[in-house]
Amino acid sequence: MKRKGLGRYLTLSKSLLKLESLDPIPSPSPKGEGRKGYEHENRKMFLKYLFLFIAFLSLSTCSTLPNKVREKRKEDKTTCKYLKATDTLDIIISEENNPINLEPNKHPLHFLIEYNDSNDIVGIREYDSNSVEIFSYAKQYVRDNLPGKYITIISGKLINRDREIIKSYYFHSNIGFTFTSYKIDSISNSLKEYEILEEGPLTSVNKNPFQQIKEIHSLNDILNNEIVIKIEKKTPTLKNEYFFDKRGNSIRIIHHQTRKESESISVMKYNSDDQLTYSNKNSLDSTSSELFYTYSNKSVFDDSKKGNRIQFVRTYYNWELMQKQPIDIYHYEYNDKNLMTCLIKYYDGRLQSKTNYSYYSNGRLKQEDFSDKTTGQEVTIQYTYNEYNHLEKYLKITSYDGTEKEKIVFTSRYKYIFY
Repeated sequence: MKRKGLGRYLTLSKSLLKLESLDPIPSPSPKGEGRKGYEHENRKMFLKYLFLFIAFLSLSTCSTLPNKVREKRKEDKTTCKYLKATDTLDIIISEENNPINLEPNKHPLHFLIEYNDSNDIVGIREYDSNSVEIFSYAKQYVRDNLPGKYITIISGKLINRDREIIKSYYFHSNIGFTFTSYKIDSISNSLKEYEILEEGPLTSVNKNPFQQIKEIHSLNDILNNEIVIKIEKKTPTLKNEYFFDKRGNSIRIIHHQTRKESESISVMKYNSDDQLTYSNKNSLDSTSSELFYTYSNKSVFDDSKKGNRIQFVRTYYNWELMQKQPIDIYHYEYNDKNLMTCLIKYYDGRLQSKTNYSYYSNGRLKQEDFSDKTTGQEVTIQYTYNEYNHLEKYLKITSYDGTEKEKIVFTSRYKYIFY
C-alpha cells in the first residue's frame, strides 16, 4: 500500500510517532545494537514477542468514529490532512494475505480478544467499522513481587472521517501516560507535535504505579476515564516540529525542551524511491552518530517495486583518533518474495551475530534461528498460527554451545466480536 504525502512517515503505533528512532533493522528481526549479545536484545524485545500473539494484523484504511469522537472532532481544529490513519502494519504477511478477512459474509471485526493458558485476557484489539485499528491493549506477566504482577500497555487514537488522526493516547502501567495532539502549518509545510506527559514520582519506578489502567478495555473507556479527562485539561507542551520536502518525506525534526528551546535537530535524506538513506539524530553536535542505509536495485521484472535494504552502517566518534568511524554494520539477505532470510551483524569490525528466517507459504514467519558469535548462545523461535492467521503458539529454545538451557512456550486462543 503506497502512502501519500506526509502520512508516509507519520504512521502512529504503540509508541506513537517514532520518527526519531529510525530503526535500522527491517522486520522481522531482533532489535538491539552493540556488544551485549542476544541477552541484551531479549530484554529489549521481550514485550515484542509476547505481543506477537495479537500484533500480526494487516488492515485497510478509513474510519467511522464512535459518537464521542465525532463530538470531539467538531471542537478540534488542529487536525492534519497528512496524519492519515494507518493500521498496525503487519511486516511479515503481505496485504494479499490480509488475515482480518475472517469470513466474507461476516460483519466487520470489532474486537479481537486474546486469552492465555490461564484464561486471562492478555490482549485486545479494537477496530472501527472499516477495519482500522483504534485501540490496543497488551498485558505481560513480569514477576510475582511486582505490584500487580503484570505490566499493561495501552494505546488509542481518535480519527475523523477524513482518516486524519486527531489525538493519540499511550499508557504504560509502570511509566505513565502520554497524550499527543498535532497541528499542521501549511505555510512552513511542517507538523507540530504537542504532548501532555503524566509520570509517577522517581520513588515509584518499577512499582507499577498506574495499575488501574488494566480496567481500560476500549477506546470509549479511554475517553470516559475520569483520570484521562482530568489530565487532558492540562496545557500541552510543544515536543517536536517535523518539516517535509515536496514529496512528503520528513527531512528535519526540531526536538524541543519544555520551554520550547531547541534541544536538538534531526536531519534525514532519501533516495528517488523515498527510502531513507541517511539520518543524524543531533546535527548540531559534530560528534553525534550518523546512520547510513543502502538498498538493492529495483526488480528487473517489476520496476514499480522498490529495492530492499541490504546494508546499514552506524558511525561513532572516536575521541582518540578525533574522527568518526563505523561501529555497527548490518547485512540483509532476501528470498524471491522479498522476505528477509538472513541478518548478519558486525560490531567494531567483528562478527557479532547471525539470524536466519524461514516462512510459511503465505508469508508468515515460521522460525528464527539466532546465533551469537561472541557468547556461543543459540536461540530458536518457532511460530504456529490458527486458521485466521493469528499467532497460536510461540516456542523459544535457548542453548549455549549446543546444550539446551531454557525452553519457553506460550499458547493463545482468541475471541472474535463483530459489529
